Amino acid sequence: MNVTSVYSYTGNSTATLNSLTNVKNTVAVDPASLGSKLSPNNYVSPSIVNKGVPNPANQAVFMGLPMSWWLTSLRSGAVKYLPLSNNVNWGYTDTSGTVYHIGRPISDLLLPNRTQSTSRDSSGNFMILFESKFGLGRTDTRPNLDIPPAVPSGATGSALTR
Repeated sequence: MNVTSVYSYTGNSTATLNSLTNVKNTVAVDPASLGSKLSPNNYVSPSIVNKGVPNPANQAVFMGLPMSWWLTSLRSGAVKYLPLSNNVNWGYTDTSGTVYHIGRPISDLLLPNRTQSTSRDSSGNFMILFESKFGLGRTDTRPNLDIPPAVPSGATGSALTR
């Protein structure tokens, strides 16, 4: 089943999670220098690894990125759902293919994940509108599942009945 997510943003595109939440342990980041700010080491010490908490320095960098970066990265697929553990559900993949884990505190804070409403479009596809967070919105479209799958020509048998 293919799900299509469309992200939108209304607000100050230069705002960061730091400025929107008043968190003070973040790093102001110019997206152009992101590669030099993030460590490819997602887990920096045994005590952190045991708890499954991703690199705190990287998390501070993610908090300092502008909302325009988040929107662009979500739309391009650079930031995507990556369920790894109870502490990591999203990841960022840079242009070289290195994956950086985004901790749950950030993804829970920023990424729309709570249903606001549901509907059907004119084709019968299921539409899910999520509650926006800090102006970042998301709408998922799921194909119409009420339509039975096509039956191959000449196929027979009980496996085709519902």
